[in-house]
Amino acid sequence: MSWSIPGYTATRPLGRGAAVWAGQEAATGDAVALRRVAVAASSGAGWLAAEGERVARFRHPHAMPVRAVLSSGSELVVVSDLAGHDLATLRGAGRLRSGQVAAVFVPLAHALAAAHDAGLGHGALGPGSVLFGASGDPLLAGIGVARLAAGPEEQQNPPADVYALAVLAAQTLTGRPVPESGDGVQRWADHAHTLGVPALVAVAICAALSPVARHRPSAEAFAELLYAGVAPEPVEFTAGPPLSAIAGVAAPAGVAAPAGERGAAVGARLMAVGPAVAAAASTSAERWAAVRAATGRPRRGKVRAAVVAVVLAVAGAGLLWIGHDAVSRPSAVPAPTSAVNWPAVVGQLDANRAMAFSRADPALLGVVYATGSAPLAADARAINGLRAEGGVAEGVRHDVRRVQVIAASATTADLEVIDRMGTYRVLGHAGRVLRQVPAGSD
Repeated sequence: MSWSIPGYTATRPLGRGAAVWAGQEAATGDAVALRRVAVAASSGAGWLAAEGERVARFRHPHAMPVRAVLSSGSELVVVSDLAGHDLATLRGAGRLRSGQVAAVFVPLAHALAAAHDAGLGHGALGPGSVLFGASGDPLLAGIGVARLAAGPEEQQNPPADVYALAVLAAQTLTGRPVPESGDGVQRWADHAHTLGVPALVAVAICAALSPVARHRPSAEAFAELLYAGVAPEPVEFTAGPPLSAIAGVAAPAGVAAPAGERGAAVGARLMAVGPAVAAAASTSAERWAAVRAATGRPRRGKVRAAVVAVVLAVAGAGLLWIGHDAVSRPSAVPAPTSAVNWPAVVGQLDANRAMAFSRADPALLGVVYATGSAPLAADARAINGLRAEGGVAEGVRHDVRRVQVIAASATTADLEVIDRMGTYRVLGHAGRVLRQVPAGSD
C-alpha cells in the first residue's frame, strides 16, 4: 500500500501506527520520511502555513532538517530526510557507557537549545525523536511538530522538553526507565551509582528530572553539564556504521574537556557514595541536586583559611558545599569512605562556579551549591547584579593553596581550605572591560 502527495510518494510505513512513512522525492529521487500530522480544527490555514514555514526554516547540525510542510486535506505532511537508525537500534546492544551517552545527548541538547532560542519547542520528545544520519550524527527529529498539531493555543514548554530528553538519557545510560514513584529519581541515581556512572553525569540528569520545572537547567546548561562530566566516546549500532563522527563532540565554550569514564572508582573530580546516604536528603529537590560545590561568593582579601562542610548527597551524585562554618577539630578523624584527590575536587567545583559567572547565568549554580544555602543566594545575587548591568565576570577563580581533611565519613567531610581569590574582570557589551578586581583586594 502506498500514497502520494504532490512531489512525494510514500512507499512503506515505518513502525506501528503508520504515522511516519518512508518515501521518495520525485524531483531528486532522494529517500525521505513523510510524517502525517492531524491538525486541530481551530487552526487557521494562515497560521498553519506560517508556522509550517518556521519549522521548515529551522536548521541545526543536530536537528533533522525538514524539507517541507505540506497541506493535505485535514492533515499536514512533514517531509524530512530518511534516517538510517534510531535510538531503539542503538539500545539494541544494551545500555551505553557514560561517554557514549554524552556523545549522543550533548549534541541533541544543543539542538534543543537552538530550537528554544528560535522560539520553537518539541512537546512530544520520545525514543522516536532521536535519529541518526548516514554519517552517524545524532539528530533530533520532530521539532515544532507537536504545536503544528495542537494549534496556536499550545505554548512552548522548554523545561518539559529538557525533562523528556533527560528521561531518554537516563534510560539509555542505565538500561532501565526512571521509576514512576515519588523516590523514582533517587532510585535511578542509586542504580546509576552501582554501574559506576560519574557523579557529574548523574547530577546533570537528575537536575533535569527535577519535579519543579523552574529548577531544571536549560537545554544548553544540560549539554554543558553532561560534557563536563565525561569525555564523549564512540558508540556502534548493533548493525550499521559506527558512530565515529559523534566521538568528536566539541567542548562548549568555557568548559574544559573532561577525563574519560572513571567507572566505580573515585577519580579526581567527585566522590561517589553509597545508597545509605539517600536518607540524608529530606526533599526530592535535594535528592537530585547532586554535585553542588563552591567556595562561597567571590572572595576578595588576603590569603586565608576557610573550613567548609561538604555534604555527600545521593548515591553516585557526589558533593554538596553547604557553606563556610568554623568547626572544631575532632579528637578522632573518621577515615574517608574512599581515597579522594580533594584539591582536584575543590578545583573542579570552583571551575564549575566560575562558568556561572563567566556566562552570567545563575541557573548554572544549580550544580554548584546546596539548595537553600547562603552561598547559593549570595552568588545568585552577584550574578543577577552582573546581568542587570549587562556584564559577565571573567576569571572568578581561587588559587587553592592547601586542602586538608579535618573529618570525613560516608555523609560529610570537613575540609580546611587555604585559597586566594585571583584577579578577575567584569566585561560589558562586546567584551569591553568595565572594571578589573585585583587579587587579594577588599
